Amino acid sequence: MNRTFLEITSPWDLDEIKRDLVRHTSDVLTPPLGQAAMFCAAAGELWPPESCLGVRVGQGYSAALAARDISGASHLVELRHIVILGPAAQDAALIMMALFEEDLVTMENSAGKLRDARNRPAPARPLTVDWV
Repeated sequence: MNRTFLEITSPWDLDEIKRDLVRHTSDVLTPPLGQAAMFCAAAGELWPPESCLGVRVGQGYSAALAARDISGASHLVELRHIVILGPAAQDAALIMMALFEEDLVTMENSAGKLRDARNRPAPARPLTVDWV
């Protein structure tokens, strides 16, 4: 599936976020590393529900931290679909999908190592997770 990505340069500039969301022609909105929850909070009612949130993971922003942030963001906007970007995107997606469940997670792959981990709060609704 071909996707068009919109890179958001600063989650702190609310005017820029609103302009980007109003002009929205992309199907994956990608905030700066580690700023997904802030971006979703700033977007608020302007969030297009048919859009995906692109999440970059990697050095300094682990899949476990991203899962925590995405779970929180899903309570702020009608988030239904995320696309994981980064060097170990598939492994990061596996960790994140496991953490989106209610159970304790113990697993290890190239994106991280978890032992009896749990993510709270759980996402507000089931999330579709893809990777690029």
